[in-house]
Amino acid sequence: MILSLLVTYLVAAARAGSTTAGELCSPRLFGSQCTFGLGCMQVGFQQSRCVRFRSLPENMQCSAGVLGGFCGLDMMCCSGQCLDKFTCLAKGPDANLKIPVTSDGIKDFARDPAISTELEDILVTIRELKEDWRERIAPSSSAPSDVVMLEETREATSSNLFGCGSKVPGDTCASQWFGSECQCGSMCMDLGSNSFCTHLNSLPKGHECANTGNAIETFCGSGMTCCSGVCDDLGKCLAGHAQTVASIAGTAASIAAAAAVLG
Repeated sequence: MILSLLVTYLVAAARAGSTTAGELCSPRLFGSQCTFGLGCMQVGFQQSRCVRFRSLPENMQCSAGVLGGFCGLDMMCCSGQCLDKFTCLAKGPDANLKIPVTSDGIKDFARDPAISTELEDILVTIRELKEDWRERIAPSSSAPSDVVMLEETREATSSNLFGCGSKVPGDTCASQWFGSECQCGSMCMDLGSNSFCTHLNSLPKGHECANTGNAIETFCGSGMTCCSGVCDDLGKCLAGHAQTVASIAGTAASIAAAAAVLG
């Protein structure tokens, strides 16, 4: 059963078309007219256009979509408007701040995907800490060669502490207090018997999962959270009606396939 679901998932993902971001498209049950990593989004009665998954900025018009959704990292489509997940649950969208979706806007954010304001603040802080650490350990020009080598080793260690690694989604990994062995945009997901690098906001509904360890990020797709080890709707989880048994096992192949759909 799980294998057949995974095969169907991979085949549907592979049926990508040639229509690029911002161009008109027609929604389909399986596959897409849009190029790989894009989906066909329709907002209200407007014409449907190809939009990059996880790209639209805060307050821009949207539709929920599938898989990762169309709103940027750490956001969800909240009543037709991209919004931080917790702001959506606490207050809902402000219609006065809504940004109309346009072909040019879709193209711009396909090239440079947006992330939530809260997540951007966290990343800025991490970058500042990393730069401050590098300044502190930078070797002087007059330092002996063996000291320079020691400083370079310490700098490489600081990069691991505050930066990203080289492992791709589906690779095995070890959890760390700071930084990650995984590529930027992914984190190490510990499933108990195995740990895999997993792209944030990539796993589909029913997929086996684990929490990221913070309240901001999740491995599950748009509008979902990891609830009792299974990706399910955030509302159902809060109401106590979420799934308790995963229909898609967390394997290297399923995790890599989920990340591939995001492009």
